[in-house]
Amino acid sequence: MWIVPSAGGRPPARPEPLRRGEGPLARLMEACRKTGMTGEAFCLLDITCDRARLEVPETWTVVPALSRVSPAEAARLAMLARPDAEHYGILTDDHVPRTKGWDRALGLAAGRWNVAYCNDLVHAGRDPRTGTAKVTGAVCLGGDLVREMGAAIPDGMTLADARRAWMALGRSLGLLRYLPGVVVERRRGEKGPFEHPDECAEGRARLFRWLNDEHRPLARRLRFAISHAARLRRGEAPASPRQATRANHAHRAV
Repeated sequence: MWIVPSAGGRPPARPEPLRRGEGPLARLMEACRKTGMTGEAFCLLDITCDRARLEVPETWTVVPALSRVSPAEAARLAMLARPDAEHYGILTDDHVPRTKGWDRALGLAAGRWNVAYCNDLVHAGRDPRTGTAKVTGAVCLGGDLVREMGAAIPDGMTLADARRAWMALGRSLGLLRYLPGVVVERRRGEKGPFEHPDECAEGRARLFRWLNDEHRPLARRLRFAISHAARLRRGEAPASPRQATRANHAHRAV
């Protein structure tokens, strides 16, 4: 399941109406068709977008919104529509997929528990300021990971801050999977889902609260859940809370 929060809500780049097949969202849909996307997509269409000009792919579900919604709300509604999805990916309409089968490759890398991301031809998996790893391009989260987190995008966060949260969580648990050969281009100079400056400030504050208060307890819970799932796959008895605590201490000691 791929989640596409539409970018409407900002003033158009040009005053004249867009014709059928024009605009960033129409371009994204066309690129998905050309690259053979087979996965389902849930697109929450912003109130400012005109569905009539879109050529919607067969595997996409487009739901008109009654008001402008945040990416977190779009992700929540997609999860309600498909609570049992194997993975949840995030696409925005400043993305242009370039690699054939990109969605299948990211879904396979994400599996049930990982954070998979790809080359966006801008940052290519690296923070330009520090050179450290950075979640770029289209992102795909394992379905069990999202269900244990409770949401693909934590409530109150912007998409940019959610990427930082995914990076922190993936790094602490060893769940990051970067696919440099899979290209989902991000068009420089274009922005994804519109977020008001006040929402951006609130989202950054929400990220700091998440990092300070929620990150470590969530990481411990996820480490136990991943260990529990692995033991069940091997046919072993589930880990007891005491065993999980010892494993957590050993992980931190390393």
